[in-house]
Amino acid sequence: MAENETKQDELFVVSMEIANATHAVKRKFIGRWHILNTSEWDYDYLSMLDRPEIDISSGGYGTIRFGAFNATLDAMKDELRPDDVMQFSFAGSDEGDDVFGRGFAVIESDRMVGRIAFHRGMVSNFEAEKLTKDD
Repeated sequence: MAENETKQDELFVVSMEIANATHAVKRKFIGRWHILNTSEWDYDYLSMLDRPEIDISSGGYGTIRFGAFNATLDAMKDELRPDDVMQFSFAGSDEGDDVFGRGFAVIESDRMVGRIAFHRGMVSNFEAEKLTKDD
């Protein structure tokens, strides 16, 4: 029985490594990004509580915040264009209400551009610039 448990443990470790590799995002997306503008909200709204930001880790997890909206992200490479497109889902709150949705982003020059779509709600394009360690 101990041998069977060892094999199950090994399978679990391999499964987790595969899952983490699937969620990994390309290096160019990793980091903190300052949201400069959106197609639906002006900068006064975006920055009303804090600097509007997207933060992505190498494992594909992160956060997004602007205005009264704050959420966690689960990002991954796009299956059809893994080198160019990052997809993400999010769950969080907006003015105290639970919100969920999805989005995508690409890197154009030195900017992250993409779209965020709230489940059964607003859809907006966005543009962000990468923050340096000093920002």
